[in-house]
Amino acid sequence: KEARLRNLRVSYELMLAPMLHDLPKARQHQGEILEQCAQLIDEGRLSVHVAETFPLAQAAKAHRRLEKGSITGKLVLTLP
Repeated sequence: KEARLRNLRVSYELMLAPMLHDLPKARQHQGEILEQCAQLIDEGRLSVHVAETFPLAQAAKAHRRLEKGSITGKLVLTLP
């Protein structure tokens, strides 16, 4: 209710589903989304706030941090 009052929209695009389910039109659509995002980032009109970075070995710790619900930004897992 509070989010609606503040005109907040929460959405996501599951990027793996079209590949797993062999959906070529959806794959193409996702490619277009990524191209638009890349252009906005290049233009400085879109940025991502990284709250914390964890090594992959600490994925469980990162997940617990998410479950607390107090994160502002993204959590990033880094590969060795």
